[in-house]
Amino acid sequence: CLLFLAGCAKDRMHKATGTLDIIHTMVDAGKIRPSFRDGSPALFRYTFDINYNLFSANNNRFGQYEGDTRLRLYAMPDTTEKDPPLMDLRLQLTEGSIQTLVLTGHKDQPDTMLIRDNIPWFNPKDSVMAFRFINCSPGSNPVNIRIKDGDIITEFSQMEYKQRSGFKTFPVLYNTRDYVFEAWDATTNVLLATYKTNGMDNGNQEAFRYRSYTMYLGGVAGATGVNAPKLFVQFHYQGQ
Repeated sequence: CLLFLAGCAKDRMHKATGTLDIIHTMVDAGKIRPSFRDGSPALFRYTFDINYNLFSANNNRFGQYEGDTRLRLYAMPDTTEKDPPLMDLRLQLTEGSIQTLVLTGHKDQPDTMLIRDNIPWFNPKDSVMAFRFINCSPGSNPVNIRIKDGDIITEFSQMEYKQRSGFKTFPVLYNTRDYVFEAWDATTNVLLATYKTNGMDNGNQEAFRYRSYTMYLGGVAGATGVNAPKLFVQFHYQGQ
């Protein structure tokens, strides 16, 4: 019994590190379940499904892995622990780092980006938040990100597929209203998707102040239903 328990602990316990966020924008892949177990079979017991074009810290954020790490990704729910994975990756995760693995492309032609994040550090005197943008819409034209505020102001310009911007700060004052971000096709000038922050209209500016976010454009231009273009955000740890 003691040997069995020790074996289980070995499978799930690694040295503490920073964090690895997994972002799923892979078209037609459905839900994905990760396994960090190096050996076979895969181990799903300590992970949750990662949803398409959606971020939740409970499902997408992992913080117990470092160094040479095997990560297998399985399409759910019809996959068992003995089936071949959608992707079988080896990641080099530096101790104490904050990293994001972006799954993109199509299920039959998957692609990835591994990003070592440098989250902004805010001066407490500055009432701001920060956003960056990544275009994860395969086959898309370049994209412009604007804020809907009566004026046509492009915050992130001509963003190609898989291109990411730096972080840009936005005011969060006592009377700041919720921001509405719009993704526009830079070639056709067609509105693709919108994203609105949720809380500042109700006086909850504090929830956004000194926070950093990555905004993703997922989906496919011109598609409808689950693959329609969508803006969604990943929130990072507070920097102050």
